Amino acid sequence: SELGLTPNLALLFHAPTLSAFTAGCAALRVAETSDTAAYNPWQRITFRPGVKSDIYTFNHPFLYYRLAAELPGPVGVHNINLFGAGIDDTLRNLSFSELTDLAIARSEESTSGGPIALFGLCVNGNMAVEISNRLRERGYDVPFTGIIDSWSTDARQFVSESLAKRMRLARRVKRAAYFAGKVSSGRMQPIAFMKQFNATKRVMAMAGIKSGEDTPEEFMNGEITRLLMEAAQTIERAPELDASMRIFHSQSSHKAARELNFGWKYLEGEEQPQIALKGWHEDSLTSDGIRDVAYEVMRSLFGSR
Repeated sequence: SELGLTPNLALLFHAPTLSAFTAGCAALRVAETSDTAAYNPWQRITFRPGVKSDIYTFNHPFLYYRLAAELPGPVGVHNINLFGAGIDDTLRNLSFSELTDLAIARSEESTSGGPIALFGLCVNGNMAVEISNRLRERGYDVPFTGIIDSWSTDARQFVSESLAKRMRLARRVKRAAYFAGKVSSGRMQPIAFMKQFNATKRVMAMAGIKSGEDTPEEFMNGEITRLLMEAAQTIERAPELDASMRIFHSQSSHKAARELNFGWKYLEGEEQPQIALKGWHEDSLTSDGIRDVAYEVMRSLFGSR
């Protein structure tokens, strides 16, 4: 702050020790901006450059950096995210289609020219599907697109209000049981457990418990998710999935959601079985889940692990 330097998120991943991060900060120069520069709110973090192929993940960079350790060296591992963007009117006024085009522009800056894999959690999965289709139109080979806990924008056609209420109630009960199990096994602190629920977060806020407040990263993640979900609602018709597109689901998903394929339709004769990951939503992309994702990516890119 005293030096007027603003290290970005990429530096943290490239220099994850105190000495290296400090040296990286010292080497920063304030980037010159131009009024004529093209606006693009997405930033790209390259965890490892690609030689023969690339995988692009969307948002949640703190989850996906582990892929660089699970995939072989020739596979570039990248994250396209909005964490460096200010959530302002300019960003809010972009349509889902415009956001998709800008995310593709960031992706094309680093492609190795080989096959491309895409992966997205929740609403980011909707974007991964759209980007997959557009990249193919541009001549790219995209043999794998993974989406986890991602509802199709057409899903409301198949989910009645009564079913939606039952799923929400079941989700709350399962969520409480899941995180209570993590506390009892010592894998989660009680404060972290209380932060999982709006009611207990309000109680902590009233009691002035600072550790119960969202971190800036948690707050930003929520803002980005809401922005993309609102933008996705403008999609008139969801695309159909093909055999290269795989649906993953975490323990947070309801049986009815899985039976409905989360509202997605596959092209005739191309439906693929869903892949289960252990963990609750974002929790499913910790070490075990990332290994499972890496396995599916490897199968698609190279035909084996």
